Amino acid sequence: MATDPPLVVVVTGPPASGKSSIARYLAEVLPAPLIAKDPVKEALFDALGAGDPDWSRKLGIATYAIVYLTLEQELAAGRSCVLEANFDHNEASAQLAAIQLRRPFRALQIVCTASRDVLIERFTSRGDRHPGHIDEERLDDVIESIDTGRWRALELDGELVEVDTTDWSTVDIDALVGRARVG
Repeated sequence: MATDPPLVVVVTGPPASGKSSIARYLAEVLPAPLIAKDPVKEALFDALGAGDPDWSRKLGIATYAIVYLTLEQELAAGRSCVLEANFDHNEASAQLAAIQLRRPFRALQIVCTASRDVLIERFTSRGDRHPGHIDEERLDDVIESIDTGRWRALELDGELVEVDTTDWSTVDIDALVGRARVG
């Protein structure tokens, strides 16, 4: 008897677009393991120390390696999961396509967006972030990445849903849960 491959709900988009909130909710109600970039990177900051932007980038590279490894382990065990990060379109498209070839999975990609002004305002006003992220030093890079579409939808075999979080009252989170359950 054939079984469907596991479902990976990929939640991506620019910083401050609501990815983490949506991913945590989906992981809780589905229920499914959550593999999220920021908690991994923050654990690395706590273990190895925070530093300047170059150090943060190095830890970011290590973080993504851990995220992809954890995803492959979940898939090898046949488990569906929620995967959340501000995935770089080019790099993550290639990485996830390679993983999908090695460990087949069904994909539901949820791309969170918001207006440029809202993203920048949210990014500059969030005060509850781990200090290792050094957001105040990254603002110009974040704005440039928003403007160039670095965090746009990934080239991934599966369903794509775009969610505009500019006005949270218009986000139908239950519809996202329904799509993940059907997926």
